[in-house]
Amino acid sequence: MRRPKSQDQRADAASPTLERQDDRMAPPKSIVLARTVVSSALVLVLVTLSVLVVRWFMHDRDASGFRAVGVGTSGLREYVHERTGILFVRVPGGSFWQGSDDRDAEPQERPRRQSTVSSFLIAKTEVTNREFRCVMGYLPSERLEVWNQYPDLDRLPVGYVSWEEAAEFCRRVELSLPSESQWEYACRAGTDTRFAYGNDLTEQEANFGGANVAGVSTGTRLSPIPAGSLAPNAFGLFDMHGNVAEWCFEQVEPNGEQFAESPGARWSVLRGGAWTESARYSVHYRRDVEPRTHALAGYGFRPVFNLSD
Repeated sequence: MRRPKSQDQRADAASPTLERQDDRMAPPKSIVLARTVVSSALVLVLVTLSVLVVRWFMHDRDASGFRAVGVGTSGLREYVHERTGILFVRVPGGSFWQGSDDRDAEPQERPRRQSTVSSFLIAKTEVTNREFRCVMGYLPSERLEVWNQYPDLDRLPVGYVSWEEAAEFCRRVELSLPSESQWEYACRAGTDTRFAYGNDLTEQEANFGGANVAGVSTGTRLSPIPAGSLAPNAFGLFDMHGNVAEWCFEQVEPNGEQFAESPGARWSVLRGGAWTESARYSVHYRRDVEPRTHALAGYGFRPVFNLSD
């Protein structure tokens, strides 16, 4: 008489059948390999994205106090300065030819030489009356009871600003006046002509007073206009030529005649020309050396933020 199989023996007898069923249910090796490759690729993508996010974060950390708002029509990234609401453009660093050897260039504007600047943020427009008043609590023009006659007063670029006032504005909001190299690089915006728009100016391109470079009387406004009213340059910056001249940071030495007029003064440079002057004063290499305490109707400024890269 045959003894009945134990439970373990029955399980052992059934195991080959189960193994054959498992083999049929297991995916082919090619599918397993494909899944492994896909999983590895996904991990690599996630790691790459993480690195890009970190780099993006680190890239903008050096712009502390700013909020990115996107890319402007120039293709450059733009930021809002959170304390003032001023819109800035991130200008890429690069090399350019600074100064001029043109016949009408002044000795202080020579020689033409190659300069290099690092990336920086620069205000898209000149500082307006509204922006200046919000930070400083007053308008320079109010001391002289002028400019209140103009419409859109808040949108006009602030005038009658001394270098000292412009520098104090920047100090209070952790900005800076541009160096002369930064200013000229931003003004040229990759061009090598006398102006960002060519070798002469029109009223559609800049707000200047009196004649154009050719001596033809075309500047007829004879007053400031709201910041950003005319065409921007290739960097998306408005009024780099005309409207108000803009103070630069460096202290410079005046010529002998100027020093005799204001002995003991400290001097800096205004760039870009103003609505009070003809177009030839708006040429990108023109340098107007003035005492830092001087504050005329056509004196304004445009701040920058110096990046660490």
